[in-house]
Amino acid sequence: MKKHILPLLFIVISIAASIWVYPQLPDQVPTHWGPSGEVDDYSSKSSAVWFSPILMILIYALLVFMPRIDPKRANYQRFSSTLTLVNTLLMLIFLGIQGAVISQWLGYDFNMSLFAPLLVGVLFLVLGNYMPRFQQNYAFGVRTPWTLANEEVWRKTHHFAGRAFVICGVLLLLSLLLPSSWHFPALLILVLGSTLLIIASSYYFYKNQGDVH
Repeated sequence: MKKHILPLLFIVISIAASIWVYPQLPDQVPTHWGPSGEVDDYSSKSSAVWFSPILMILIYALLVFMPRIDPKRANYQRFSSTLTLVNTLLMLIFLGIQGAVISQWLGYDFNMSLFAPLLVGVLFLVLGNYMPRFQQNYAFGVRTPWTLANEEVWRKTHHFAGRAFVICGVLLLLSLLLPSSWHFPALLILVLGSTLLIIASSYYFYKNQGDVH
């Protein structure tokens, strides 16, 4: 039960923040920011305010219940502490995003073009250190046909992915030193590039293992 305390606490704080800020907002609030941090889309406050709490609840439920129905559920015992950490980290990140958005709604000067690469960079750094601990399953990790077909391919891919995530995270943090107009392109290139590289690595490891039947 202790492993659920922090994720649930973050969800409760998110709900409380939504209740607190709702009467202070106009009918329409910013919900999307362009590459330079400028607002380029608005939504009704009724849908915008409750988006984060609902998303957090859904993701928390997915992380809690998927291990119970996964055909490889026996493997979850081998990385349950890592999954708990990931669950807690995701709840904290979504709470941080909600806090940043609320600060914009209330008129505080918050640079969203800096916040996105900072947040993703920290996330990649943390996940990169824990990716090698993920065991073969159908819900979390690098789930390609090749990693799911062979446990050794899964292991090698996740060790490679861990290093790739850490490097990507460091580069994303360094990209904050670039002019603001470069932040979004750098984020897009690094995230998509590392994702494609990891997928390609799983195929490479599989082909070098030989065909698995």
